[in-house]
Amino acid sequence: MREGEQLRYESAELLRLPGAGRPSAPARMRCRKEACLKGTGTGLTLGLADTRAGYRLSAIGYEDGSSAPRPSGQNAMSGPESRPCLEGLVRRLRCAAEDGRLDERLLAPGAAWNLSLTLQHCARSVGYSMTGYPLLRPGFFRLTAGRLAKAVFLRRGVMRHPLDAGIGGAPPADPELPPGAALAALAEVVAGFLEHGGPHPPHPAYGPCTHGEYAALHAMHVAEHLPGLR
Repeated sequence: MREGEQLRYESAELLRLPGAGRPSAPARMRCRKEACLKGTGTGLTLGLADTRAGYRLSAIGYEDGSSAPRPSGQNAMSGPESRPCLEGLVRRLRCAAEDGRLDERLLAPGAAWNLSLTLQHCARSVGYSMTGYPLLRPGFFRLTAGRLAKAVFLRRGVMRHPLDAGIGGAPPADPELPPGAALAALAEVVAGFLEHGGPHPPHPAYGPCTHGEYAALHAMHVAEHLPGLR
């Protein structure tokens, strides 16, 4: 989105706020932009003017749930160039739960798992990036094909992988867990990840990853499994 369009949509959103909420809204919007940029590992190098962090008013701390107009096809929780933001995706899931939309409509067409199993899978992936994955691919794969795939995903901001591929060595997920409970588990592990200050173990396919790389990869992973969030 060009800077002029960005400013118009942001101004429209702010003007729709109730009068009492307007004074602090610009600062809240700036914080959301910084969170998305830091979460994807981009940092502030691209500038806040080129970054879009959502047009849903309730997502920046207001209750009415109204929204300003936005271009069709844009992800409401995207960072630069519509890259998914991990924290923003969790907020979007919570909004879906509040609106009664936490259901199979969020899944990709032909998804192999139901919503609960998908959320559990995403939560485990995030958690293992802090504690260690149970099984790694061969070192040669991680140094060649895995490293290349990681570089391509991070450059494009989009992940493509088999949606029925589980995490090697992980125990079976709970098929009876309600989606709301699975979302709560995902939100908890994402919060822990965002606060994680220690080293990260290697990814089973991509090999060593920085915190910023993991944040971007996890966000792309969730976004691919749940395209209905866009």
